[in-house]
Amino acid sequence: MKGKFIGYHAEHAQALYVRKELDLTGSVEKVTLKLSALGIVKGFCNGSELDEDLLTPGWVNYHKRIPYYTFDITDKLQTGTNALAFTLGHGWAIGTIAWFGTKNYGNQPLMWCEVEVEYADGRTEIIGSDETFKAAFGAIRENDIYDGENQDGRCGLGDFSAAGYDDSAWEKATVFEGYTDRLEPAICPLTKKKENLPGTYLHQQAGWKVYGFDRNHAGVPEVFIKNAVSGTKLTVIYGELLNDDGSVYTENLRKAKATDTYICAEGDQVFAPYMTFHGYQYLGILVEGSCEIGSVNSRMIYSDIPFHSTFACSDDVVNQLFKNIICSQKSNFVNVPTDCPQRDERLGWTGDAQVFCHSAMYNADCHDFFRKFLIDMMDAQKESGWVEEVAPSVESDFDSHHGASVWGDAITIIPYAHYCFYKDASFIKEILPAAKKWMQFCLDTSDGLVRYNTGYGDWVAVNETTDTPYLNTLFMANSARLIGKMGNIIGDPEADKYFALYEDIKKVIRDKYLLGNGKLSSDTQTAYVMAYVFGIMTAEEIKPHLLERIRIHNNHLATGFVGVKYLLPVLCELGEYDLAYEIFTNKDYPSWCYPVVNGATSIWERWNGYVVGVGLENPSMNSFNHYSFGAVCEWMYSMMLGIRHTEDGVVIRPLIDESGHITWAEGSTVHEGETIAVAWKNVEGGFTELTVQKPENIALDLAGYASVKEIAAGKYLIKR
Repeated sequence: MKGKFIGYHAEHAQALYVRKELDLTGSVEKVTLKLSALGIVKGFCNGSELDEDLLTPGWVNYHKRIPYYTFDITDKLQTGTNALAFTLGHGWAIGTIAWFGTKNYGNQPLMWCEVEVEYADGRTEIIGSDETFKAAFGAIRENDIYDGENQDGRCGLGDFSAAGYDDSAWEKATVFEGYTDRLEPAICPLTKKKENLPGTYLHQQAGWKVYGFDRNHAGVPEVFIKNAVSGTKLTVIYGELLNDDGSVYTENLRKAKATDTYICAEGDQVFAPYMTFHGYQYLGILVEGSCEIGSVNSRMIYSDIPFHSTFACSDDVVNQLFKNIICSQKSNFVNVPTDCPQRDERLGWTGDAQVFCHSAMYNADCHDFFRKFLIDMMDAQKESGWVEEVAPSVESDFDSHHGASVWGDAITIIPYAHYCFYKDASFIKEILPAAKKWMQFCLDTSDGLVRYNTGYGDWVAVNETTDTPYLNTLFMANSARLIGKMGNIIGDPEADKYFALYEDIKKVIRDKYLLGNGKLSSDTQTAYVMAYVFGIMTAEEIKPHLLERIRIHNNHLATGFVGVKYLLPVLCELGEYDLAYEIFTNKDYPSWCYPVVNGATSIWERWNGYVVGVGLENPSMNSFNHYSFGAVCEWMYSMMLGIRHTEDGVVIRPLIDESGHITWAEGSTVHEGETIAVAWKNVEGGFTELTVQKPENIALDLAGYASVKEIAAGKYLIKR
């Protein structure tokens, strides 16, 4: 490689500005830029940004790999003199990670690039980052993903990416040997600035101007400032809620400062941080000095994956729930599937990801996004087989459960789901050895095929507590079965070994946890649901006990992260369609719709994040933008609309609500580039009008309906 990693000669808190002028002679056919960093880098060319990307190249275990992105910059260049310029910040490599501290992967940020110029006459020229690049400090005085960004507009460098810019006062960049052997093409799409959300001025409270946006999201602000007196200071804080007095609620951010500052130059200007991001629906601006605040906008940020799902139904609260699910997925799909975008965490929790992965794949093309995350998981796996609960891993005194089940089982659950959606057997070959290694770790840390490791259990469940060793052992059985299934897909000769292991663990579970009266010793909704889903108990065995647990809670859910996505599908498998729709559309606590009727615009971490008459839950763990409970979206697509992804292909088998809770529903998703759309509405006489748009190779299964009549192409009149 011609390019080398470059930076500056000393550690610093400031962002580094780097530039290089290049001359293009002759007729140019194509110019591509490969760009990466140990840290985060933002590129500019001839006075404009290369793309609307942020936080490039994302977060990985930089000790093992450093991804680079390729930009086609042909249209941004001209014959003659051109300028490339970059801002280099700390990101995850050098800055804060969660509550653990800093400098996980190095002491200062570095960048790397190569420009390849293809001329019409067949010549190729490669220009790599080296000591001929020039570096300086500028407006960004401090930058950190969790703590925020401090800019001094008086120290701005002007249009430093313009050709002919005077950089005579800049110094040569410093070359840092090594690192290039870790470079590889990026898998996950760029994180980009996406939707523009206009801010609404709400009020002033104790000197702070408070602005609100239409949703809780991950993003960066754009503050338009007029008539500023040089030296005027703006402090910007961020929160998901407002306190009772109208101030911005920041208590649940924990150690994250999540605060930006900007010192104005003279006149009109824009403050738009780009070496950090925040999770918020509200922001407060404190002005010390003299200026006018014009408009305040926010740009949502998330990985640039195509979101292609649609959904609507007769219940407007459910429609908002769907919007909230999409919002939380976008907010937390920032190169890594994080748990939340606001507080001092923002980690790639594997348990959260496996719970939500099916829903995510219905909503968007997540092929490369999850492939990248699974590589992060493999990079984080210990030699013993232990799969870390967070990926990329963090080098710290992280209070890990040392190989927690459910979370570690993401290394079998997500790849199998990935295959069911994308039929990419090559990736199964890549990850199956790691999955087997995890299974061996589970066996090595079991006692008589029971995993007593404490783990996290049915995280943040309400009103019921499911035995954690029972869940651990269930998931070990399921992982054995999934390894067997994935083995069969690629012709692995060891597949039968894992099916046999599954049967052995199943027997242990039944012997240890199934009582003589047919109940489980852990008598909870989640316990019965998971026993059925993983094939440990039959529908007939679990049905009376599961229904009893639901009746005890007045036809409300009592599940946490583990059971949340399975409750409604299992009820439908048991023929309890009306009950499933009742639980789904409940508006009181606890339910999916309860946060919506209380103003939520994203998915809450806890069912009781806020309860009327009680107030907010403990701020030490109370995010209002977590996607996990949004895993009900999978049921909305797979059963409510009936679009089911299986190992063998896609089949459409809708389960119509005849109870009156939902009287019509419609939605669509994309499979292999083609749209699948289903719509149904109940009409007179107890019939339902069903409309289906699908590729020819996808089956429509209406065998469970008493009456089926095709009234037009793709349109049916059916009755349950």
